[in-house]
Amino acid sequence: MATKERLLAHLLSATNQWFSGQSLADQLGVSRESVWKAIRSLQQAGYQIDSDRKRGYCYRGTAKMLAPVIELGLGTTKVKLVVEEELESTQTTARQLLATGDSTAPSL
Repeated sequence: MATKERLLAHLLSATNQWFSGQSLADQLGVSRESVWKAIRSLQQAGYQIDSDRKRGYCYRGTAKMLAPVIELGLGTTKVKLVVEEELESTQTTARQLLATGDSTAPSL
């Protein structure tokens, strides 16, 4: 798993908690610069992450429903998750997925 994904998983598990760049770097085994770059990338992707020179970084939420956020909300519920930015028709896409996919697992 890339630094960005590991950082996101850590931040998602502790919404509204502040973490210093150094503590995140230590936990992930990367440099503070790598943490900073990953934070910037996540912010550009739509994740609302506050940064403060004295407190560090804090995940606040997202403007859009993104797959990692949905997966965290599902917890241990096992479903096939399909996230699309935009669809012409949800019904058509659902039919296509059912026709070609594994019908034994619930899909979302």
